Amino acid sequence: MDEFKKPLRDYLYLISRDYSSAGARDFVGNRYHLSREERSILYRGVFKTEESQRRMERLIPEEQLKNKILHIDTFNVLYTLVAYYNGFPLFIATDGVLRDAAEIHTREPNMKIFNLSLDRLFSCLEKSKVSGISLYIDHAVPVSHDLVEYFRRIKASFRVPVEYAKFHDPDEIMGKMRTGVLCTSDSELIQASSIPVFDLPRHILQANFNPDFLDLTYLNA
Repeated sequence: MDEFKKPLRDYLYLISRDYSSAGARDFVGNRYHLSREERSILYRGVFKTEESQRRMERLIPEEQLKNKILHIDTFNVLYTLVAYYNGFPLFIATDGVLRDAAEIHTREPNMKIFNLSLDRLFSCLEKSKVSGISLYIDHAVPVSHDLVEYFRRIKASFRVPVEYAKFHDPDEIMGKMRTGVLCTSDSELIQASSIPVFDLPRHILQANFNPDFLDLTYLNA
């Protein structure tokens, strides 16, 4: 970790002076001979300090979910859990949100691990005190049909009211929500949205495994 601190600070220095994120990642990555996963941590984990602080202010704890409707960025949440089960690095970004360095979000997952992640997600939601759950499914993801079938099977017996739908651009729909709580680690979606954010994958993993994630929030100091 110590040898990674210098690349992290150099990257933050560059983006804070309005260098593009991709350009700063490539420059720092080449200079320090970083791996693909380390470059991903830079790009997905470090943001301008003011931007990070604004997003952190919108994060809420589990206690504030009571009687709220959750708007869940379904594949984003599931693929973070899949990355953990696959052994990829997960880290708490400078905005306080858990993300992964797997970059598997456009590939079809191992279905055994995907189903394990799905079961873990709904086991957590079953215990929640929310008033409703809205699941937004990206139509373009190969396993979207399997996901819809899963939701159809469990909906009638699930304790909490569940709604789900497939969209060509679910981020656009979620970004326009004005009530409820957003569950996603997508930085652009968080930025576009105005409602509170709950870090659902982090909650699930900490409740079940208590992992020691790399925490980058110290860079905001």
